[in-house]
Amino acid sequence: MTDIGSLNEVKQMIKMFDSMAGKRSVYTIFNDWIKMLALSISCVVDPVTKKDRSEQYAAIASGYDAAELTKLAEISAYLVEALEAYPCDILGYVYMHLEQGSKNLGQFFTPYHLCVMMAELAYNKMEKQDNRYTINEPSCGAGGNIIAALQCLKKHGINYQKDCDIVCQDLDYRCVYMCYVQLSFLGAKALVVQGDTLMEPFHPAKTKRANIFITPGKAGALL
Repeated sequence: MTDIGSLNEVKQMIKMFDSMAGKRSVYTIFNDWIKMLALSISCVVDPVTKKDRSEQYAAIASGYDAAELTKLAEISAYLVEALEAYPCDILGYVYMHLEQGSKNLGQFFTPYHLCVMMAELAYNKMEKQDNRYTINEPSCGAGGNIIAALQCLKKHGINYQKDCDIVCQDLDYRCVYMCYVQLSFLGAKALVVQGDTLMEPFHPAKTKRANIFITPGKAGALL
């Protein structure tokens, strides 16, 4: 298995985040970047939430100058290249490497090789319903378990972009953004939902629309 940290694109992402720190912490830069990236993808495919999310994007972007925004765009490009080279939990690795995980929030993302192991163990128990696979992840983090499950399906000859529907949920918006971005770039059909899975599990008729992020694959669009 490829070592995520050995990928040049991942090294460049981390290096660029560190280089931008100064008047802002790496924590703030990472948070702003992943939120803007998630909002920008959503605005392309979801007209219902476009106005509000466009305003959120503009509010964040206004705090950065042109050179900084260019660097953030370059980081996004490295993410796309990394996911193409090795489809895995790139953002989970970067997030933890930048020491963004919080002990108080219990944010210790599962190492990706363990996600792969769990996906392989669960594969034989996966069953199709109406000729499709349905995956629910109630505490998605950056999406490592889902990505591993999708790559497991792909290894077994299943086109997850066509034959798999996904619902992910997490209480932390930052995790929602990370999961949403990665599943979007991987072409997965997914709804990524912000909310407390135990108290307010996702319900298509009850969950607030503002809390739902629809991937381009789910919306019928391609990135």
